[in-house]
Amino acid sequence: METKCPECDCVLKPKKELELGEIFSCLDCGSRLEVMSLQPLKIQPAPVVEEDWGE
Repeated sequence: METKCPECDCVLKPKKELELGEIFSCLDCGSRLEVMSLQPLKIQPAPVVEEDWGE
């Protein structure tokens, strides 16, 4: 499996099998990425989770 980082365009070569919905970081730019599809492999920036202060 191989694809490019949507943030810095470097080639991503995961060292392990990825799972749908898994979040990992690009080794080049550090962006948090989420696996959207496995066949074909599709990656997009992971959503930013806001802190919940119990409101």
